[in-house]
Amino acid sequence: MKIRKLSAALLLVAAALPVRAVNPVSANFSMVSDERIMCDTDVDDDMTIAGMPMKNVRVLVSLVRPVDLGGHDLSPLVAALDSVAGVRISQSGALSVDSWKSLVAAPASAADAGYGQWLTVRSALVCLDGGLAVWRIDREMYTGGAHGMYSTDFVNYAVADGNVLAFGDVFTDGSKPALRKAIRKWISDSEYAETVASYGDSGLGSVDVPSVFYFDGQGKVWFVYQPYEIAPYSSGMIFVPLNVWEIGPALTPYARRLLGVSSEE
Repeated sequence: MKIRKLSAALLLVAAALPVRAVNPVSANFSMVSDERIMCDTDVDDDMTIAGMPMKNVRVLVSLVRPVDLGGHDLSPLVAALDSVAGVRISQSGALSVDSWKSLVAAPASAADAGYGQWLTVRSALVCLDGGLAVWRIDREMYTGGAHGMYSTDFVNYAVADGNVLAFGDVFTDGSKPALRKAIRKWISDSEYAETVASYGDSGLGSVDVPSVFYFDGQGKVWFVYQPYEIAPYSSGMIFVPLNVWEIGPALTPYARRLLGVSSEE
């Protein structure tokens, strides 16, 4: 496993999305990267899925991890990033990948996995505006069949408060009907309208507010739908952007302060 400090220039290259930095706090990051191929005769007990050693599987891990953000406590952020990515890094540097909960299940016995299977996990900082830091975590898995499976999560972190933002921190109780309506309208006006309308039993009427969302530092909140969630695999992931000022009533007072949305919006 390689661990190295990341300069600002390298950070921009490593990010999965362009980093939006507005009045950034002082920040330092490290890059953790590891690539292994598990063979029958080369089983590493530190590399596991659901606690099982992996064989005959190519594993690639590339993570941007925070070292310092304005001197604030980063332990909640680091814990959240590792949990969402399903990656654990021990004090000795041992790496395990043991929680791919958003992806298809691993084989019943990882020891029986065949060559040609692979796992990847990547994380990158995508927004840093001084009060908010947003990480993107991408995971992919192929264990056989017509195609692999992938998913993306985001971690929204209020830097000064040391708070990993949950849905209830950002959106008020009872906000889902308004958010659902805005999301469905965006989809109905988008290129995905016909595909979503014909998917499943209820089509657009079954689209709910997803659990994954992130703020982009440019006045928008993006709701993220994974493959198969509201459309077929061929449609890929669907990202729905909403202007925060348009959904102002759905935001908690805390989120309004954090995002700079006035109470009149």
